[in-house]
Amino acid sequence: MEKKDNRPEQVTELRRRAEEIAREKSALLPENIKALSPEETQRTLQELRVHQIELEMQNEELRRAQAELDATRARYFDLYDLAPVGYCTVSEKGLILEANLTACTLLGVTRSVMFSKPITRFILKADQDIYYLHRKQLFETGKPQICEIRMLKQDGTTFWAHLEAAVAQDTEGNPVARVVMSDITGRKRAEEAILETNLHLKGAIVRANHMAVVAKIANMSKNAFMANMSHELRTPLNSIIGFTELMIENPTDLSKEKQEMYLEKIHRNGICLLGLINDILDLSRIDAGKMKLEYESVDIRGLINECLDEIAPAIKSGQVELRRIFDPSLQTSSHWNTDPIRLRQIMLNLLGNASKFTSAGHIEVRVRVSGDQLVIEVEDTGRGIAAEDQSRIFNEFEQADSSSTRSQGGAGLGLAICRRLCDLMKGSIRVESKLGEGSCFILELPINKPFSGQPEAMP
Repeated sequence: MEKKDNRPEQVTELRRRAEEIAREKSALLPENIKALSPEETQRTLQELRVHQIELEMQNEELRRAQAELDATRARYFDLYDLAPVGYCTVSEKGLILEANLTACTLLGVTRSVMFSKPITRFILKADQDIYYLHRKQLFETGKPQICEIRMLKQDGTTFWAHLEAAVAQDTEGNPVARVVMSDITGRKRAEEAILETNLHLKGAIVRANHMAVVAKIANMSKNAFMANMSHELRTPLNSIIGFTELMIENPTDLSKEKQEMYLEKIHRNGICLLGLINDILDLSRIDAGKMKLEYESVDIRGLINECLDEIAPAIKSGQVELRRIFDPSLQTSSHWNTDPIRLRQIMLNLLGNASKFTSAGHIEVRVRVSGDQLVIEVEDTGRGIAAEDQSRIFNEFEQADSSSTRSQGGAGLGLAICRRLCDLMKGSIRVESKLGEGSCFILELPINKPFSGQPEAMP
């Protein structure tokens, strides 16, 4: 706010004081100046000349002091108003008392707009609590405070500001805050860019590490598969080659019974070897997306009974009871639209595992309909599966007992194929098991309705 011009009053007052001084000095003169001697008159004139020169020198000093004051004001304008940072003086209540031109430029306003306005008017609402906290600490502790907040320009745009505040006193002794304001938007954007770059780098490192772990796991699986396959392939091959050599070397010395026994062992090991090769090929075809399902009308009861009859010779007679339970709805119509070859493959895998690991008790197959799902459960009272192994037995080349001394053979592909086939048939398979008590494999397939008419095409 500009001050009122009082110069005419000051001139009048100065004139009045000068006249008073003149009257006082006239009183000191002799009453009869004409009575002064020439010497006294000369001395009086000399004093007047010296006084005049003294006044002129004082006037020159005043003019020099005024020039220095003007220069100081100019330097103040350069240092304060045109400083590269904004300066504000803020009252304890938060009102702007003074501001330099740089602060006005930062906020996009004129000085008159800022004067006596709350500084919070120019602070983003979301950051005002930060400012209030720092102002409170400034006046309570008297210690300088620093904060970084977002400020608002007159046109509504925002910028990041670095504020440094210190306590001072105004001319009346009231506490005020001297605030230094600088625009740090460029630095903030650079920090955000660096942060984003670091996040991308961290993501790339995580992905690289993940790929390395996946590659390591794949390599470990491959090594386990190769070690397992070498054993599984050699066992039937060695048996086939051994019995074949016996028959070649002693064709006339072997009795008919021994020949039949050797041939039966060769045949059985050949079937085992063929099954192993078929498992590997099936898994490869599924992974390559080349396995196609062939849907047709299937008698579910008949298919389950055939699988049970086929596995029956492998069951320890008298020690393991083979059970089958069918839902009553399957008594009247058990024909459903599915792929019989793949369903049979799944069932034989599950029943084969149950027969290998169950030495006493029972193996039970339960078949029921639940909504649009055909649910088949294969339960046994075998050795069971540990909880920590249940999550991996459906992976390729994995077995609950993968040690080299395991009593039962197998490449660890059966359950992996079962899971892949269930996925291909839009179904699911899971296991519920307790170690030492047995296992129950639950198969759910979306066989929507009894089959009638032409087979439905696989979607």
